[in-house]
Order: sequence, then structure tokens, then C-alpha cells
Amino acid sequence: MLIITLSLAACNNGNKEPDKVAEEKNDAKFTGPDEKDAKALTDAYGASVFEKALSDSIKHWSTDKEIRSLADSMVMGHSAINDQIKDLAVKKTISLPVMLTSEQEEKITKMKNEKQGDLSKDYVNDLISAHKDAISMFDKEASDGKDIDIKNWFQNALPVLRQHLDMATMCKEKLDKKK
Repeated sequence: MLIITLSLAACNNGNKEPDKVAEEKNDAKFTGPDEKDAKALTDAYGASVFEKALSDSIKHWSTDKEIRSLADSMVMGHSAINDQIKDLAVKKTISLPVMLTSEQEEKITKMKNEKQGDLSKDYVNDLISAHKDAISMFDKEASDGKDIDIKNWFQNALPVLRQHLDMATMCKEKLDKKK
């Protein structure tokens, strides 16, 4: 009976997006302000893992030297961010997504099939948009967070995200001049 119950539970989790599974686990562990901090950290991790995966793919697909260099910087930066989040999540017993969502996987696959010019343009535009959203979310958590460790982490991570946004913006300007 135990084996059947565990199998059914595993099957049910298999049908859910990884971010939703992590969110449900955190909802069971946390309430109130702690739940909001856990969600913010989980959301930050999911977005950062996606940026790293996308950038890692772009490094291999792009023929543009500047785009590959930008992607390499994003991979290094987001690898460090991901490691920091994982360490903090372990300390705070926060569950994180274990893989990309189907939407994130589809976006990477779509970009793989683009022409080089479109790939570069879409990648840089994606980085700019994603980093603007992340900076907004990080600013909010850095000021409104209740858990001091999580709040401080968001505050300390903001300069890296701003640097990433600046790099992507400069790359976009160079791409626009090539037209």
C-alpha cells in the first residue's frame, strides 16, 4: 500500500511545473511574511536558472563574438547567483525548482531555430526585459523582506543584476548600429 501511495504522489508531481511543486512545498512549510520571502527566493532562482540555461545555449548557437561573450558573462554571473540561492535555501529550508518549466524549455527551443540576426536581437531583448523585471523584484524584496538573511541577499545581488542590464543594453546598442 505504501508503494502505491508513493507512486501516485510521484506521478502527480510529474504532471506539475517544477516551480509549482516548489511553491506547494514552501506553502506547506511557511506562512505569512516567511511565505513571501520563500516565494521571492524561489522565483529568483527559477528566473536565474533559466537565464543561465538560455545563455549557455546561446554561447553554442551564436556566431556573433559579442553575443557569445555576453552569454558567457551571463552564465558565470548566474551560476554564482544560483549557488548563493541554493546555499541560502538550504539554510532556510526553502524548496527550489529542480528543473526548467515547460514554458522556459519552449523558449530556448524556439530561439535555437532562429536565424542568427533574430537570435542575437531576441536574446539581448530577453536579457534586458528579464533583468529589468528582476531588478524591480529584487528592489521590492530588499526593502519589504521580513527575513533579514533573504532581504540582505537580495540587496547584495542587485549590483550584479544592474551590471548585467548595462551589459545587455550596451550590446543592444552595438547591434542596432550594425543595421
